[in-house]
Amino acid sequence: MPLLPLEPQRIGGLFGRSGTLTGWAFQWAQPKTRFIMIAVASALVVLGLATRERVLVSAHGIQPALTLLSGPPKEIGTIGMALAQDPAGLVVLLVTLLTPFFCSQQVVAIGQFVQMNEANLEPALSAAQNARVDALVRTANERFGRVGRRDFSIALALVAAVATVALYRLLETRGLLLSWNATSLRADEWRSRVFDGWWANDRHHPALAVALVALGTYMFYFLVKQLLMGSIFAAFAHTAAKVPFGVTPNMRYNTDGYRGLRSLRRFMLWTYGSSLAHFASVLAVFVVWLPFSQWTFFAVIAIMAMNVLVVVYPSGIAHNSALSAKIRFANYLVEQDNQAVAAGQSASREKQVEGLWATPALPFRTRSTLTALTIYLLVPLLLAGVSALLKTG
Repeated sequence: MPLLPLEPQRIGGLFGRSGTLTGWAFQWAQPKTRFIMIAVASALVVLGLATRERVLVSAHGIQPALTLLSGPPKEIGTIGMALAQDPAGLVVLLVTLLTPFFCSQQVVAIGQFVQMNEANLEPALSAAQNARVDALVRTANERFGRVGRRDFSIALALVAAVATVALYRLLETRGLLLSWNATSLRADEWRSRVFDGWWANDRHHPALAVALVALGTYMFYFLVKQLLMGSIFAAFAHTAAKVPFGVTPNMRYNTDGYRGLRSLRRFMLWTYGSSLAHFASVLAVFVVWLPFSQWTFFAVIAIMAMNVLVVVYPSGIAHNSALSAKIRFANYLVEQDNQAVAAGQSASREKQVEGLWATPALPFRTRSTLTALTIYLLVPLLLAGVSALLKTG
């Protein structure tokens, strides 16, 4: 029984009926194609609104807020923060539009996991082990199905909308760029004037404010589903590895350039890319837009905890499973050589065993994970130092 036999589109839930494609706006396109189309259309709408409202770039006579961060100017006039001059806003918008795409790619890769292992597994599982794997797959599919149910999706969309509005009001009362004030203005005056000139100000540019809230809801909706999907898959991987039905490379033939693990590599690449992108967006909101405080560390710790659950922990399970498969195959080769020597034949598999350990256990570099963890730890501290220098400079 394949993992997630339902259409990958189900993870969208709100946009389609369970197990069918009839609820989708474009039935002829794949999910990633639809999400790309939505992303392009949304970006064009936001750019069009920003151009119409004349906040794509700062108008003549308006001082961009970023130019005031390097030092106090002689005179402070009207402060503005246009869309093209708001790097945090651009990061948030980009990650928002990519989140459903990340989610759909991970769904496709998860759907290929069982077939990948079945193709690589040698020797085959016993009847009892196969029955156990089938039961685990059914449980995982039922959980995926609950995530894709329409009632759950509608409730999640409403919660995402409320959370986005609350975050927007927090920006209005606590931001923007409060920790980055290098001018002679008082903190509350600086915050008020920057927000007043912000491209998504709800008083002066209500259409853009609505667009930002809508896109924020869109991102939170798919991000929560993505995290739930990753948690379900992590639980499946944990239990399946005990059968054993963990990550199993093809020891005899390099069928796809990655010992039969190209699907796993695809999943890991999209998962790692997604985690770094969302971490960047969290930093953009909680470090650049909002003032740097203890809540920033809580936000970073929360993101790290979620990534440990859906990224680092499954990667550890995959590494241990692949390593066990290598050990079993190496022992098999050694046993074959011992039998050959006992029969008076020469041993011939030493080079094959050496070549086995010359290749990495996973089709992904471990140093990439260490680089991500380094970024998680050092970037907030670096930004905190820069913010402190601006306050005391």
